[in-house]
Amino acid sequence: MGILRARILAYVTNQGGNSVSVIDTRTNVEIARINVGTLPTGLAITPNQRRLYVSNTGDGTISIIDTLTNTEIFPRINLGTPPAGLAVTPDGTRLYVTNPALNRVSVIDVNTNSVTGVTIPVGMNANSIVISPDGTRAYVANAGNNNVTVLNLTTNSVITTIPVGNAPAVAAVNPSLPRVYVTNVGDDNISVISTASNSVIGSPIPVGNAPIAAFFTSDGARAYVTNSQDNNLSVINTANNTEIPPRIPVGNLPFTLAFTPNGTRAYVVLQGENAVSIVNILTNTELPGRIPVGVAPLSIIIVRVPNR
Repeated sequence: MGILRARILAYVTNQGGNSVSVIDTRTNVEIARINVGTLPTGLAITPNQRRLYVSNTGDGTISIIDTLTNTEIFPRINLGTPPAGLAVTPDGTRLYVTNPALNRVSVIDVNTNSVTGVTIPVGMNANSIVISPDGTRAYVANAGNNNVTVLNLTTNSVITTIPVGNAPAVAAVNPSLPRVYVTNVGDDNISVISTASNSVIGSPIPVGNAPIAAFFTSDGARAYVTNSQDNNLSVINTANNTEIPPRIPVGNLPFTLAFTPNGTRAYVVLQGENAVSIVNILTNTELPGRIPVGVAPLSIIIVRVPNR
Protein backbone atom coordinates (compact mmCIF):
# COMPACT_ATOMS: atom_id res chain seq x y z
CA MET A 1 0.00 0.00 0.00
CA GLY A 2 1.35 3.43 -0.93
CA ILE A 3 1.87 6.22 1.54
CA LEU A 4 -1.05 8.64 1.73
CA ARG A 5 0.17 12.20 1.66
CA ALA A 6 -1.55 15.03 3.44
CA ARG A 7 -3.37 17.54 1.28
CA ILE A 8 -2.19 21.15 1.38
CA LEU A 9 -5.32 23.28 1.03
CA ALA A 10 -5.79 27.04 1.04
CA TYR A 11 -9.01 28.45 2.51
CA VAL A 12 -10.20 31.94 1.53
CA THR A 13 -13.11 33.91 3.02
CA ASN A 14 -15.34 35.51 0.37
CA GLN A 15 -17.17 38.36 2.07
CA GLY A 16 -19.34 39.15 -0.94
CA GLY A 17 -20.45 35.57 -1.40
CA ASN A 18 -20.85 34.43 2.23
CA SER A 19 -18.60 31.51 1.46
CA VAL A 20 -15.14 30.01 1.85
CA SER A 21 -13.18 28.91 -1.21
CA VAL A 22 -10.98 25.82 -0.95
CA ILE A 23 -7.90 25.69 -3.19
CA ASP A 24 -5.80 22.57 -3.78
CA THR A 25 -2.24 23.91 -3.82
CA ARG A 26 -1.03 20.95 -5.92
CA THR A 27 -3.22 21.93 -8.85
CA ASN A 28 -3.93 25.56 -7.92
CA VAL A 29 -7.62 25.02 -8.62
CA GLU A 30 -10.61 25.85 -6.42
CA ILE A 31 -12.02 22.44 -5.48
CA ALA A 32 -14.90 23.51 -3.25
CA ARG A 33 -16.87 26.52 -2.09
CA ILE A 34 -18.42 26.20 1.36
CA ASN A 35 -21.40 28.33 2.37
CA VAL A 36 -20.98 29.95 5.78
CA GLY A 37 -22.55 32.91 7.58
CA THR A 38 -22.88 36.52 6.49
CA LEU A 39 -19.73 38.53 5.68
CA PRO A 40 -17.09 35.91 6.59
CA THR A 41 -13.93 37.68 7.71
CA GLY A 42 -11.29 35.94 9.84
CA LEU A 43 -9.92 32.40 9.90
CA ALA A 44 -8.23 30.24 12.54
CA ILE A 45 -7.23 26.57 12.52
CA THR A 46 -6.86 24.12 15.40
CA PRO A 47 -3.36 22.66 15.94
CA ASN A 48 -4.43 19.26 14.59
CA GLN A 49 -5.62 21.03 11.38
CA ARG A 50 -9.04 19.38 11.65
CA ARG A 51 -11.32 22.30 12.48
CA LEU A 52 -11.36 25.67 10.78
CA TYR A 53 -13.14 28.60 12.45
CA VAL A 54 -14.66 31.39 10.37
CA SER A 55 -15.87 34.69 11.84
CA ASN A 56 -19.15 35.81 10.27
CA THR A 57 -19.10 39.54 10.87
CA GLY A 58 -22.53 40.14 9.36
CA ASP A 59 -24.57 37.87 11.62
CA GLY A 60 -22.60 37.59 14.87
CA THR A 61 -21.68 33.92 14.51
CA ILE A 62 -18.66 31.68 13.98
CA SER A 63 -18.81 28.83 11.49
CA ILE A 64 -16.84 25.62 12.02
CA ILE A 65 -15.54 23.70 9.00
CA ASP A 66 -14.44 20.07 9.07
CA THR A 67 -11.32 20.12 6.89
CA LEU A 68 -11.53 16.39 6.16
CA THR A 69 -14.91 16.73 4.46
CA ASN A 70 -14.93 20.49 3.73
CA THR A 71 -18.39 20.79 5.21
CA GLU A 72 -19.72 23.04 7.94
CA ILE A 73 -20.31 21.59 11.40
CA PHE A 74 -23.50 22.88 12.98
CA PRO A 75 -24.62 24.60 15.10
CA ARG A 76 -22.69 27.80 14.59
CA ILE A 77 -21.28 29.55 17.64
CA ASN A 78 -23.53 32.51 18.39
CA LEU A 79 -21.65 35.47 19.87
CA GLY A 80 -24.50 37.94 19.58
CA THR A 81 -22.06 40.61 18.38
CA PRO A 82 -19.99 40.82 15.18
CA PRO A 83 -16.75 38.80 15.42
CA ALA A 84 -13.67 39.77 13.40
CA GLY A 85 -10.18 38.48 14.22
CA LEU A 86 -9.67 34.90 15.40
CA ALA A 87 -6.77 33.04 17.04
CA VAL A 88 -6.58 29.54 18.54
CA THR A 89 -4.16 28.88 21.41
CA PRO A 90 -1.23 26.54 20.62
CA ASP A 91 -2.68 23.88 22.93
CA GLY A 92 -5.94 23.98 20.99
CA THR A 93 -8.19 24.59 23.99
CA ARG A 94 -9.36 28.17 23.44
CA LEU A 95 -10.39 30.43 20.59
CA TYR A 96 -9.98 34.18 21.10
CA VAL A 97 -12.27 36.47 19.09
CA THR A 98 -12.18 40.23 18.67
CA ASN A 99 -15.54 42.02 18.97
CA PRO A 100 -14.90 45.46 17.40
CA ALA A 101 -18.39 46.79 18.09
CA LEU A 102 -17.95 46.25 21.84
CA ASN A 103 -14.20 46.94 22.13
CA ARG A 104 -13.48 43.56 23.65
CA VAL A 105 -12.17 40.04 23.08
CA SER A 106 -14.34 36.98 23.75
CA VAL A 107 -13.11 33.50 24.70
CA ILE A 108 -14.51 30.29 23.19
CA ASP A 109 -14.02 26.80 24.65
CA VAL A 110 -12.78 24.76 21.68
CA ASN A 111 -13.68 21.42 23.25
CA THR A 112 -17.35 22.35 23.50
CA ASN A 113 -17.48 25.16 20.91
CA SER A 114 -19.27 27.29 23.46
CA VAL A 115 -18.89 30.89 24.60
CA THR A 116 -17.23 30.94 28.01
CA GLY A 117 -18.56 34.32 29.08
CA VAL A 118 -15.02 35.61 29.64
CA THR A 119 -14.42 38.95 27.93
CA ILE A 120 -11.33 41.18 27.92
CA PRO A 121 -11.52 44.93 27.23
CA VAL A 122 -9.39 46.24 24.35
CA GLY A 123 -9.38 49.35 22.16
CA MET A 124 -11.62 50.65 19.39
CA ASN A 125 -11.95 48.86 16.06
CA ALA A 126 -9.98 45.83 17.24
CA ASN A 127 -10.14 43.77 14.06
CA SER A 128 -7.20 41.40 14.51
CA ILE A 129 -5.55 39.27 17.19
CA VAL A 130 -2.42 37.12 17.22
CA ILE A 131 -1.14 34.75 19.92
CA SER A 132 2.52 34.24 20.86
CA PRO A 133 4.05 30.83 20.04
CA ASP A 134 4.13 29.86 23.74
CA GLY A 135 0.45 30.72 24.18
CA THR A 136 0.96 33.12 27.06
CA ARG A 137 0.22 36.42 25.35
CA ALA A 138 -1.95 37.91 22.64
CA TYR A 139 -1.60 41.15 20.71
CA VAL A 140 -4.63 43.09 19.50
CA ALA A 141 -4.33 45.92 16.96
CA ASN A 142 -6.76 48.71 17.80
CA ALA A 143 -7.25 50.73 14.61
CA GLY A 144 -9.44 53.30 16.34
CA ASN A 145 -6.94 54.12 19.09
CA ASN A 146 -3.63 53.79 17.23
CA ASN A 147 -2.33 51.26 19.71
CA VAL A 148 -1.87 47.58 20.50
CA THR A 149 -3.30 45.86 23.57
CA VAL A 150 -1.16 43.11 25.10
CA LEU A 151 -3.14 40.35 26.82
CA ASN A 152 -2.10 37.83 29.48
CA LEU A 153 -3.82 34.62 28.36
CA THR A 154 -3.16 32.86 31.66
CA THR A 155 -5.32 35.35 33.53
CA ASN A 156 -7.28 36.73 30.55
CA SER A 157 -6.35 40.25 31.52
CA VAL A 158 -4.68 43.31 29.97
CA ILE A 159 -0.94 43.64 30.53
CA THR A 160 -0.43 46.99 28.81
CA THR A 161 -1.30 49.14 25.82
CA ILE A 162 1.42 50.20 23.36
CA PRO A 163 1.08 53.31 21.14
CA VAL A 164 1.97 52.64 17.50
CA GLY A 165 1.25 54.43 14.21
CA ASN A 166 -1.90 55.61 12.51
CA ALA A 167 -4.69 53.06 11.97
CA PRO A 168 -2.88 49.83 12.90
CA ALA A 169 -4.46 46.93 11.05
CA VAL A 170 -2.71 43.69 11.96
CA ALA A 171 -0.10 42.56 14.49
CA ALA A 172 2.17 39.62 13.64
CA VAL A 173 4.55 37.73 15.94
CA ASN A 174 7.98 36.81 14.62
CA PRO A 175 8.38 33.04 15.24
CA SER A 176 12.11 33.33 15.93
CA LEU A 177 12.69 36.77 17.42
CA PRO A 178 11.01 38.51 20.38
CA ARG A 179 9.36 40.99 18.05
CA VAL A 180 5.85 41.92 16.93
CA TYR A 181 5.30 43.80 13.67
CA VAL A 182 2.27 46.09 13.34
CA THR A 183 1.12 47.49 9.99
CA ASN A 184 0.12 51.15 10.20
CA VAL A 185 -2.26 51.67 7.27
CA GLY A 186 -2.45 55.43 7.69
CA ASP A 187 1.32 55.96 7.89
CA ASP A 188 2.51 53.49 5.23
CA ASN A 189 4.93 51.89 7.65
CA ILE A 190 5.44 49.17 10.25
CA SER A 191 6.01 49.56 13.98
CA VAL A 192 8.27 47.01 15.66
CA ILE A 193 7.47 46.02 19.23
CA SER A 194 9.88 44.29 21.61
CA THR A 195 7.96 41.59 23.47
CA ALA A 196 10.51 41.79 26.29
CA SER A 197 9.86 45.44 27.06
CA ASN A 198 6.39 45.81 25.50
CA SER A 199 7.52 48.97 23.76
CA VAL A 200 8.17 50.14 20.21
CA ILE A 201 11.84 49.91 19.24
CA GLY A 202 13.65 51.79 16.50
CA SER A 203 12.05 53.88 13.79
CA PRO A 204 9.03 52.65 11.82
CA ILE A 205 9.91 50.66 8.69
CA PRO A 206 8.71 52.44 5.53
CA VAL A 207 6.78 50.19 3.14
CA GLY A 208 4.20 50.76 0.39
CA ASN A 209 0.88 52.53 0.35
CA ALA A 210 -1.75 51.31 2.85
CA PRO A 211 -0.06 48.15 4.17
CA ILE A 212 -2.65 45.70 5.47
CA ALA A 213 -0.63 42.90 7.07
CA ALA A 214 2.88 41.49 7.54
CA PHE A 215 3.53 37.74 7.34
CA PHE A 216 6.72 36.04 8.48
CA THR A 217 8.53 33.18 6.82
CA SER A 218 8.81 30.12 9.07
CA ASP A 219 12.35 31.03 10.15
CA GLY A 220 11.34 34.63 10.88
CA ALA A 221 14.14 35.97 8.66
CA ARG A 222 11.80 37.84 6.31
CA ALA A 223 8.44 39.50 6.51
CA TYR A 224 6.20 39.96 3.47
CA VAL A 225 3.86 42.96 3.58
CA THR A 226 0.74 43.48 1.47
CA ASN A 227 0.73 47.06 0.15
CA SER A 228 -2.94 47.26 -0.77
CA GLN A 229 -2.90 50.50 -2.74
CA ASP A 230 0.36 49.84 -4.60
CA ASN A 231 -0.60 46.35 -5.78
CA ASN A 232 2.67 44.87 -4.57
CA LEU A 233 4.47 43.24 -1.66
CA SER A 234 7.34 44.63 0.40
CA VAL A 235 9.93 42.20 1.75
CA ILE A 236 11.57 43.05 5.07
CA ASN A 237 14.90 41.72 6.33
CA THR A 238 14.10 41.22 10.00
CA ALA A 239 17.76 41.14 11.03
CA ASN A 240 18.10 44.87 10.39
CA ASN A 241 14.47 45.86 9.72
CA THR A 242 15.12 47.21 6.25
CA GLU A 243 13.22 46.59 3.04
CA ILE A 244 14.78 44.29 0.44
CA PRO A 245 14.19 45.76 -3.03
CA PRO A 246 12.54 45.41 -5.43
CA ARG A 247 8.91 45.15 -4.37
CA ILE A 248 6.97 42.24 -5.84
CA PRO A 249 4.17 43.23 -8.25
CA VAL A 250 0.94 41.29 -7.78
CA GLY A 251 -2.65 42.01 -8.72
CA ASN A 252 -5.23 44.54 -7.63
CA LEU A 253 -5.64 45.24 -3.91
CA PRO A 254 -3.51 42.58 -2.19
CA PHE A 255 -4.93 42.08 1.27
CA THR A 256 -3.58 39.03 3.07
CA LEU A 257 -1.31 36.10 2.27
CA ALA A 258 -0.24 32.67 3.53
CA PHE A 259 2.83 30.51 2.98
CA THR A 260 2.89 26.86 1.99
CA PRO A 261 4.35 24.56 4.68
CA ASN A 262 7.60 24.13 2.72
CA GLY A 263 7.98 27.90 2.51
CA THR A 264 8.45 28.06 -1.25
CA ARG A 265 5.23 29.83 -2.22
CA ALA A 266 2.97 32.56 -0.93
CA TYR A 267 -0.69 32.73 -1.85
CA VAL A 268 -1.87 36.35 -1.93
CA VAL A 269 -5.53 37.37 -1.73
CA LEU A 270 -6.36 39.98 -4.37
CA GLN A 271 -9.51 41.63 -3.12
CA GLY A 272 -9.79 43.84 -6.18
CA GLU A 273 -9.75 40.90 -8.60
CA ASN A 274 -11.66 38.18 -6.70
CA ALA A 275 -8.59 36.04 -7.14
CA VAL A 276 -5.49 34.62 -5.47
CA SER A 277 -1.97 35.28 -6.76
CA ILE A 278 0.94 32.88 -6.24
CA VAL A 279 4.44 34.19 -5.50
CA ASN A 280 7.61 32.12 -5.74
CA ILE A 281 9.43 32.93 -2.49
CA LEU A 282 12.75 31.62 -3.80
CA THR A 283 12.79 34.21 -6.61
CA ASN A 284 10.30 36.75 -5.20
CA THR A 285 8.33 36.76 -8.43
CA GLU A 286 4.67 36.17 -9.19
CA LEU A 287 3.95 32.89 -10.95
CA PRO A 288 1.74 32.87 -14.06
CA GLY A 289 -1.96 32.34 -13.57
CA ARG A 290 -4.21 33.71 -10.83
CA ILE A 291 -6.83 31.55 -9.15
CA PRO A 292 -10.44 32.81 -9.29
CA VAL A 293 -12.32 32.68 -5.98
CA GLY A 294 -15.49 34.29 -4.63
CA VAL A 295 -16.54 37.92 -4.40
CA ALA A 296 -14.51 40.26 -2.17
CA PRO A 297 -12.01 37.74 -0.75
CA LEU A 298 -10.40 38.82 2.50
CA SER A 299 -8.48 36.27 4.61
CA ILE A 300 -6.49 33.18 3.70
CA ILE A 301 -5.00 30.28 5.64
CA ILE A 302 -3.10 27.24 4.36
CA VAL A 303 -3.81 23.95 6.10
CA ARG A 304 -2.07 20.57 6.00
CA VAL A 305 -5.14 18.33 5.99
CA PRO A 306 -4.58 14.71 7.05
CA ASN A 307 -5.84 12.08 4.61
CA ARG A 308 -8.84 10.08 5.73
